[in-house]
Amino acid sequence: MFDTPIDADKPSRQVTAGYGLIPRLSAKRDPLYNTSLPAEEVDRRLGLVYRPYHDMLASQIASREQDHGQCLLVDVHSMPPRDRTNRLLADIILGDCLDTTLDRDKAQSITEFFKNEGLRVVWNDPYAGGYITRAHGKAGTPKQSVQIEINRSLYMRDKAMSAGTPKLDISKAHQITQMMGRLGAYLVEMQTDAA
Repeated sequence: MFDTPIDADKPSRQVTAGYGLIPRLSAKRDPLYNTSLPAEEVDRRLGLVYRPYHDMLASQIASREQDHGQCLLVDVHSMPPRDRTNRLLADIILGDCLDTTLDRDKAQSITEFFKNEGLRVVWNDPYAGGYITRAHGKAGTPKQSVQIEINRSLYMRDKAMSAGTPKLDISKAHQITQMMGRLGAYLVEMQTDAA
């Protein structure tokens, strides 16, 4: 992918598959670049976006933990309606890196919240959480984390998704926005009750 070798850790499965920190493939597995990138591009991108973002995130987590004695990081993503094998995915996929970043009682509470919203929820399949979830959460400690994947079919127009040109459904998106606001209030109450 680069014009000269770069200094990097042993490639993970995601990197080998083309979806690393600097991906080489799109979600549809199309190549993103038609030529090799200069090796300096790694440092440029890390310095421009990656490091400042992660420094800010670590600072915010430390501040919340100092102010409140605990912090729950919620890492929210969107996902396609189907996986690569065309299997229909749940409405919400929650990830805690296979039970390592979130206490079971909190996991159960979050599950119940989404089920009470009428949504189908699964844990860790196929998304178990990534770097942010692993790096900033550990079950049984004051710093925990959960990844939330929201199925795009909940807020995108069905016909447009199948045609490859997703279009936002304003009404559905508004409903999801309201639900996520309720989730935020619920999590604050959950964390306050646990303190």
